[in-house]
Amino acid sequence: MGYWDADYQIKHTDVLAMFRMTPQKGVDPVECAAAIAGESSTATWTV
Repeated sequence: MGYWDADYQIKHTDVLAMFRMTPQKGVDPVECAAAIAGESSTATWTV
């Protein structure tokens, strides 16, 4: 299971979020995006 499903059909009840990221100098943009995506995982802010 991943974060992206290219075949997913958006529902009227879905909540969508958009993030703008600016990695610090020397930080790989893919690593930055992975860190942001990881924060959307279950329990990262509830534990």
